[in-house]
Amino acid sequence: MYGGKLARQIHDYAFLRTMYVAALETAVRFLFWSRLILFYVPLAGMEERIKPLQ
Repeated sequence: MYGGKLARQIHDYAFLRTMYVAALETAVRFLFWSRLILFYVPLAGMEERIKPLQ
């Protein structure tokens, strides 16, 4: 009985850890891409703004 309960707790912990890691990966990837987009979009916008001045 106790062994089964412990096994279930370990399984739940492994599942939660997997979910946590997956959520973390998703967050990191989202931050990375949003940072990349936020960095490149203004750059492209600046190029468009500079062209008419030349």
